[in-house]
Amino acid sequence: MAELEKERLENIIEGLSTPENYFDGQRGEDMISINNILIYRRSRIDDLQQNAFENLSHYRFVFIVNLQTSGVVCVDSSEIMLEEGHCLLILPYQFHTFSELVSDDLNWLFLTFESPYQEELTALSKLPLKLDDTEFYLLEQVVESYHQGKTFPNLTIQRFEYFLESMRYRVLQRNLQEIESKGPLAEQNKLITLVNCMLYNELEDGVTISDIADEIDISERLLRMRFKEGYGISLGKYITQFKVNRAIQYLHNPRMPIRDIAQKCGFANVESFSRFFKIQTGGSPKAYQKKIKE
Repeated sequence: MAELEKERLENIIEGLSTPENYFDGQRGEDMISINNILIYRRSRIDDLQQNAFENLSHYRFVFIVNLQTSGVVCVDSSEIMLEEGHCLLILPYQFHTFSELVSDDLNWLFLTFESPYQEELTALSKLPLKLDDTEFYLLEQVVESYHQGKTFPNLTIQRFEYFLESMRYRVLQRNLQEIESKGPLAEQNKLITLVNCMLYNELEDGVTISDIADEIDISERLLRMRFKEGYGISLGKYITQFKVNRAIQYLHNPRMPIRDIAQKCGFANVESFSRFFKIQTGGSPKAYQKKIKE
């Protein structure tokens, strides 16, 4: 089944053109977690190497899907083998080149974009991931909407957001399974992974320590004690630092209103969020945004 979806994706990307500007793509009308997306393909080694300037360190994410011809992606000081049917995310400001391609004919799909949420996407950058049939289908939907041009930019971006979120969730689930397979010695690592999963997925809903304890099925007191023993920081302080870090990431996106940032960080209103942010950082969210622009 995955092979069939892969072939469909290969067919649909044949009409992709080479971008005239590698930093200007389809932009959404409203604030979303990714923006300014460009999609193109490389079908020859010469194309891959001749356009090397776009591989220089810059602020965009680069998501690569290998549909044909294995090769090595050199990211900073690491060499990563990218097999057919696998994908890899390159983070902003990571220098990357290509080598050891096994054939002159290739079919690599590139999706580059901007996002303030690097921490959430980092898990996808550490190793190549093999795509399944559902993920190939989701990518096919992304490219289809991209083909429609800038008439429906939000649809392209929303579909790609959904694809990335499904990939990130799969990585988190895999990490949990690996931890569980290692037995009791990995219990502390399992705890931090479970806590992070809940914070990533439910922060906007105002997740509490009590919610986390209920999910893990232990008492709140025992959860606090184990977390402090394992990581040297209280769970309450960890959640606070998580919220501050998330808020700072959001504030780096000038298109995102502070009211939306407050909501995504789990606050009922702007006022309570602003008080929290000022207590933790010494300044208001607006002052922080102003400082970024200077």
